Amino acid sequence: MKKNYTKITLLTLLSFMFGISSLIAQTTLTAATTNPIVGESFDIHSYDASAVSVGSAGANVTWDFSTVTSTGVNTISWISSSSTPYSASYSNANLSFTGAGYYYYYATSSTDYSSCGGTNPSGQVISYSDLEKQLVYPMTFNTTYVDAFAATYDAGGMYLDRAGTMTGVADGYGTLILPYGTITDVLRVKLVEDYDDSYAGSPMMTYDTEAYLWYKAGVHQAVFSHTTFIVNGGAPTIYGMYIDASEVGIDNVEGSFGLHIYPNPNSGSFYVELTPNHKKTILEVIDIYGKIVYQTEYTNIATVKEKIDLSTLSKGVYIVQVTTEDSRETKRISIQ
Repeated sequence: MKKNYTKITLLTLLSFMFGISSLIAQTTLTAATTNPIVGESFDIHSYDASAVSVGSAGANVTWDFSTVTSTGVNTISWISSSSTPYSASYSNANLSFTGAGYYYYYATSSTDYSSCGGTNPSGQVISYSDLEKQLVYPMTFNTTYVDAFAATYDAGGMYLDRAGTMTGVADGYGTLILPYGTITDVLRVKLVEDYDDSYAGSPMMTYDTEAYLWYKAGVHQAVFSHTTFIVNGGAPTIYGMYIDASEVGIDNVEGSFGLHIYPNPNSGSFYVELTPNHKKTILEVIDIYGKIVYQTEYTNIATVKEKIDLSTLSKGVYIVQVTTEDSRETKRISIQ
């Protein structure tokens, strides 16, 4: 067996920090563990939420959504707001994502994650003069906050005033069960959003939203969500989403090598198990910029169980890749 260790200088690595990992501890969200980062992408599954109960609030709760079924997948990619065509209207924003012709803008800081508004496919700009805080940091069980937000926007030559309130509470923590596996140490955040659009002081439209979002420290996207949206007191629109298994580090399907990595997340020291059964097998660890930070080669070995120490690397997400002459398998690891 031949090993080749590659040391590189990492340039300002945007890290995915992880929070408390003990099964009995409360989860704490911080800006480092939760705010999205430019360059990240997430595969988002939709599901029929109309008959799904959000479950109980409280400590050490198990929320079982193992029976929900994906009704479609969309990918969202976080980009710099300055790279978008409407950036001049969102001077407070530093992040954006787009979908179906819409642009959504956000401001992230060490203390909060806030919506700056958005732009629809026709180019209508709704830019908040008073941003809407959606998360505050640090956030742990029973953290509660209330935030007012406001905007004035052009609706076909008629200027409307939007004003509302966002109320948030971290109302539970525990274990989340999804169709592809179990995720421990999650924090549930309940958001209640009430706002209206007025013209010359007279309300024209009212909006009410109740959303439940489950977060895992170190995953920069809500893992699971359930949202109810009502316009002008009418019938509710209920929808839900969850991210793909690959985004939360769940090894739900074994590939051709039976690649298993533990613990994950880790501090840079972890075990790798696999059954290559090939003349030549290469194992690499790759950073988010595509640079190989570790490489080793196995020759004519049926079973591998090896401890790898990469504790000198920066905290973040890396890809473990196993390659033979005719196949490849990859899995994510998180160094915290």
